[in-house]
Amino acid sequence: MASANETFHDELNISLVGDYLRKQLENMGINVMHEKRDIQAVVEKEGLTYADSYDVTRNYIKETIEKHDSIQMVLVFTEILYQDNVR
Repeated sequence: MASANETFHDELNISLVGDYLRKQLENMGINVMHEKRDIQAVVEKEGLTYADSYDVTRNYIKETIEKHDSIQMVLVFTEILYQDNVR
């Protein structure tokens, strides 16, 4: 399992799960918008806490829905970060 400092691994990360799901849905004729915004970078830049990442995500979702009123469903996949020395 990847640790917090391997979040952006080239072969194992949550964005790749989104890529796979997007491809599968598009193959079924479903239009998909796959957002890959780096929420953690925003949290770190603004000096926020991990708990604040949910608010940042919620705000991005609201902005996107306002810009694209045809959106009928939103799926959010998040990566749970952990440190090996924290239990």
